[in-house]
Amino acid sequence: MSKNIVELPYKYYPDPTKGKPVYLGYIYIGEPNTDPEVVINQKQVTMSESCTCSDGSTPIAQPIRTGAGGVPEFNGSSIALFTEGNYSIKVLNSKGDQVYYSGNVRDGEPLTLNNTEIVLNFSTLSEAVSADYATAGAAANLKERTTGNGGGAMWDYVLASSVTTNTFDVVACTGDTSLALVLRVVGSVLASTFGASPNSTADTNRDAIQAAIDFASSENRGLVVISSGVHLISNTAYVGASGAGVQSLILRDNVWLEGVSLSSVIKLQDNAYGAGAYGRIITSLGDSGAEDGLINSGVRNLTVDGNKDNQIASTQYTNILLEAKEEVSVIGCRSINCQGNGIMVRGQVAAIAKNIRITDNTVKGVTGIGIQAAQFDGCQILANNVDDCVNNAIDIYGNKSGDTLSTTSLWVISGNVCSNSLNGIFPETVRDGVVSNNSISFCNYGIHINRINGDPRNVNVINNEIHDCTTAGLWASGDNSYTRWANNSVAKSPVGIKVGGGGQTGGCVAYGNFFDTCDEAIVIDATGANNIKVFNNYGLNITTWKTVPVGLASSVFVEDDIDITASSAPYDWVNSDAFSTSNTNSRSAYFRNSGGILAEFGRMEWKSTNISGGNIQSSLSFITKEANNESTPLVLLGDDVQMVTLPLSDSGIVVGTLWNNAGVVSVKI
Repeated sequence: MSKNIVELPYKYYPDPTKGKPVYLGYIYIGEPNTDPEVVINQKQVTMSESCTCSDGSTPIAQPIRTGAGGVPEFNGSSIALFTEGNYSIKVLNSKGDQVYYSGNVRDGEPLTLNNTEIVLNFSTLSEAVSADYATAGAAANLKERTTGNGGGAMWDYVLASSVTTNTFDVVACTGDTSLALVLRVVGSVLASTFGASPNSTADTNRDAIQAAIDFASSENRGLVVISSGVHLISNTAYVGASGAGVQSLILRDNVWLEGVSLSSVIKLQDNAYGAGAYGRIITSLGDSGAEDGLINSGVRNLTVDGNKDNQIASTQYTNILLEAKEEVSVIGCRSINCQGNGIMVRGQVAAIAKNIRITDNTVKGVTGIGIQAAQFDGCQILANNVDDCVNNAIDIYGNKSGDTLSTTSLWVISGNVCSNSLNGIFPETVRDGVVSNNSISFCNYGIHINRINGDPRNVNVINNEIHDCTTAGLWASGDNSYTRWANNSVAKSPVGIKVGGGGQTGGCVAYGNFFDTCDEAIVIDATGANNIKVFNNYGLNITTWKTVPVGLASSVFVEDDIDITASSAPYDWVNSDAFSTSNTNSRSAYFRNSGGILAEFGRMEWKSTNISGGNIQSSLSFITKEANNESTPLVLLGDDVQMVTLPLSDSGIVVGTLWNNAGVVSVKI
């Protein structure tokens, strides 16, 4: 007669730290390689081998509780558990601490201790390291890495002989020196689990965050997350091929450094450098021809504080300086208090960067440039707020010594707010780009296009609002190969638009710009100016419309612009600017809604009054900002009130020519 194996009918779960059954514990069953505590991951569990419930068995609600003997119970009775297919299992003790987890138990195996790993619970890493009862294969569940740092994570006990220990993610044990603990990383890499903390020293934070970045790079994790709080950080010699200066953190290819919010702060420690020091807090390799720049990387949602009030005076210590090769971004960051540039992303003359994005950032209180990008093919600088820069708020350049062709192209600077800086926006030796819809105030110059060696080419400055600049709203200096200044607004500045200075200036066209309360609307400041056309601009409260030197080349045309200060309308046009004329000559005219918003339904009303039977005719076009100044023709004839429906737009102007014979014309938009 064969003998049967005698065993307990129900398996129980012992507490691995106490050697007692897990009493009043919680059991969760879920899909393989998921967290079964999350409801959406849970699988159907029954007390019968039939999981279809066709035998009348009822699925058991989770979590399933354990009784005094550590055995699963249902309605006070011990039970065996069944589920269909592979599964994951998690067991918590009565306090909610995890004691077991297995990610993928094979189909057909019973739900027993043999399928699960032992999980030991500790408050800190130091407790786990010193535990003398751990065994290889067990796991350590840390509430936090160090007291107060929030770096809770799972670690695995392994044989020390199988790994190379360090102080970050592979740590030697002291309770049992044959063991080591290896950090278990799932998904994003948390810098806190490597030891970064608002409570840690500046050196510890630098080393821990760098270790997290290097781990994410080597394991293709993609994202390193900085927790909330101020993380003081130190610096060390720059490890790039050039060896120039110092750095705190080196970003790697295919890795993003991200804060959980702008309350995640990396702050340079006090007295981190000497006078004139060249340094950067977050940077990358690639400032030498021997290295490539970053690929598919960036910084996001993080505050970087240069702590300039507690440093020796300098001008070359940048908060974020990324040497770029392709697809590099700085998004949603706050860069403050540095003695250098706030944010800089650049390629090399011999290795132009492709596709740079600097968007939705705040930069404030820097002794250099707020945002700078250089040597690129494709760049977006959008929706940033830049204030209080000793140098320019936003600056791009693409100069190559001795070469007349710019190395920087295909760019847009749009939707930014710039204030209290040298120049609001400063494109220098660049080509094929747009500066549009920016708001600039309290700078020396609002927008300044300049040449070094290469001509600025095909640069369009459109629909920007500038006010309270100390010298001029718009300035083009040096030779230009076509720059266009259209539909910008300049108010409360000595000069509206200045062309010239710094050598000959040419290749500029300016039209449709509105000037309010300026000493001079148009200034041509170069006797050698050529290929300049300034026409159909308008404004009010202007002392001098144009200042031009004697003997300009025939290629320079500067029209008497339209002063609407004294304009009067025969009717009370509400919320509008109106222009009236009663001469017999045709002339160009511009009309703009003074509130910046079109009348209801986007209508333009045209009112004319004939004198002596004169006939009023027009050829007008409506220009919208959204359509990049593409015009919609308006054909208006007759001597009565006419109404034309225009495209809906946030703002726009009507341009064209009015012909009238002894008539009075008034336009409202």
